[in-house]
Formats: sequence, C-alpha cells, structure tokens
Amino acid sequence: FDMIDPKILRSRMVIGYLTKHAKEATGLGKLDTVLNDTGMRDVFILRWCLLVSSKPILPDKVDTKDEEILDKSKLPFDIEPDVLYTFNPFCDKSKAVESFEMKDLEELIVNKKKREDHFYKFTLDYGNKIFKFLCESAEDRDKWIMAIQMSRATVKEIGRSHGAE
Repeated sequence: FDMIDPKILRSRMVIGYLTKHAKEATGLGKLDTVLNDTGMRDVFILRWCLLVSSKPILPDKVDTKDEEILDKSKLPFDIEPDVLYTFNPFCDKSKAVESFEMKDLEELIVNKKKREDHFYKFTLDYGNKIFKFLCESAEDRDKWIMAIQMSRATVKEIGRSHGAE
C-alpha cells in the first residue's frame, strides 16, 4: 500500500476483525426421532478482514480532491479493489482465505440485535450462498455495512460508466 497516498487510502480502506458464522458437519447425522440432529453445528471463526474500494467509502474521512478511481495496478499482491478479503489471523496472513466480490453481491442484510445475542450481525447474500458476519459493537458493524454499501454502489457506477463507452 506504499504506492497510495495515505489520505486516499484512509477514505477507501476498512480493516479489522470480524467473526464469520458458519455451519460445520459433525458427522453425526440423525441421532434419534426426538433430537433429529441434522449433523450440522454452528462454528464461529475469527477472521482479519480487508476491503479497499475504487472510490471513497468512508465519508467522514474523504479528501474533497479524492476523485481518482483506484485500480489494481496500485494495490499490493493479489488485492483487487471492491473485494472483501478474509485472512486467518493464526496462519499465513499473506494469503486470503476467502474473498467476496461486491459486484456479485445480491443483497446486504443487516440483522437486528436481539437481547440474547452477543454480537451485531450482517449477512452477505450472493444468491446461491449466504455468508454471516458478526461484530462486537454496533459502531463496528455500521462501519462495515457503510463500506460494503458504498463499495457495491461504486462497482455499479463504474460498471455503468464503462458500459456507456
């Protein structure tokens, strides 16, 4: 990220820890007619996450002169703009475990916090797959939601402008 002006990067990058909620097969199958174990259990996986957008995504940190569209050539290694990357913080941090392209995102769902919940949640719906993420605070969840919404809108805007040429 050394090639990017820090002021520009500050308004386009969101980083931090998210907990990914997943289902994992237990191999148990159905135990009996009373329990009806589906063979799946909830698993919570801590991930270090990164999203860099082509255009500013954090309005409170935008430099008014920041109009440039950031492309892949200015980003390090295998990082693409407008893709949410997750990394395993306990293993090789240089390789993403998963990536979620904003251009393919069908819906961003904000899950309201219930009293018994310990986390603030949001869901990325890709039509054929759904991914759930948990944050420790409403502020953290809102920051990620704003960044994802702005990045998704940027991808659509760039797509429209390239389609018009």
